[in-house]
Amino acid sequence: MIVTITDNIIQLQGVIWEGDGQRVISQVKDVLENNADIEVRIHTPGGSVFDGNLIFNHLVKFQSKIDVIIEGMAASMGSILMLVGRSIKMCENGFVMIHAPNGYVAGTAKDFANASKLLMSMEKNFIKKYMGKTNKPEEEVKTWLDGDNWFDAEEALELGLIDEIVDSTLEIENIEAYKKMNVAALLSGLAPKKPTQAKQIKIDTMKKELISALSLSVVSADSSDTAVIKAVENRIGDIQAESTAKDQKILALETKLKDLAAATIKDAVSAKIKAKLITESQRAKYEDLGEKLGLEALQSIFEDMKPSASITSQINNTTDPVLDKSWDDLKKVPNALEKLQAEDPEKYNALFTAKFGKK
Repeated sequence: MIVTITDNIIQLQGVIWEGDGQRVISQVKDVLENNADIEVRIHTPGGSVFDGNLIFNHLVKFQSKIDVIIEGMAASMGSILMLVGRSIKMCENGFVMIHAPNGYVAGTAKDFANASKLLMSMEKNFIKKYMGKTNKPEEEVKTWLDGDNWFDAEEALELGLIDEIVDSTLEIENIEAYKKMNVAALLSGLAPKKPTQAKQIKIDTMKKELISALSLSVVSADSSDTAVIKAVENRIGDIQAESTAKDQKILALETKLKDLAAATIKDAVSAKIKAKLITESQRAKYEDLGEKLGLEALQSIFEDMKPSASITSQINNTTDPVLDKSWDDLKKVPNALEKLQAEDPEKYNALFTAKFGKK
């Protein structure tokens, strides 16, 4: 964008290129700070949304002393930039052009969805600014962003986009040529220009691939970029909703499975307690093992367990003949004599008689 300064008049002409934001701000800084009244004259086909917003955000701080004159046209991002004026005037042969911000995207469905989200956010911001200037309802303002919408001076005044029509200061020899330009507020910041045939074929191919990948039935390759982006955004939203529903079902099934596993582990432990392989006091220990290692590992541990042999079987199966006959040796084993008396009174009496000589 070309910046020309004469006294308190700032002229902004040409494309808003990527990187113009900081340069324009630095060039107009002194004029804005050292003048009580400032005239900003605009003639631009638009350009980078990000840099245009940067210039707008700086100028709007001085809005109370800025008057804007549209000398030729304020198109695309230029129609936002003009809104910094406390009053907006337009030459009787000038034009305002409004459309939705757009750009070119390549990549995955997610890339397209993210780009769509960004474009929708920009569009929402533009609508808010136009509504603030014109006091028109949102639904009406939205129609201005559907395609390229050109407004001459009288139309712009009637809609409230400008405040006054003034005499011509700049001739536009061929406005029809401008109307046919793709004066988009490009995300890349490139100059508005008609895509080459090769680029258009690539764009159409990407649209077809995207429509096929997402099974979009509401649009075709002939649909506008905006329509395809909106369809993609809606489809991505549906996919996310379906994914959330599936995640919830999976979570519910996992909870049921966990509850079933816990109940099965409790039953397995209870069965071993009943079989006297473990005690009730060991329940918590084995249930915790089952939870950490799994039911299969716990059952493997249980399978290796053998019922505790009775004191009688220990005595009968021992290879030590002393334990068969010695009261004193059994006395060395805690509770051995008591258990022997309960389990095999005859054996107990025989050992007692052998020890003490009486029954």
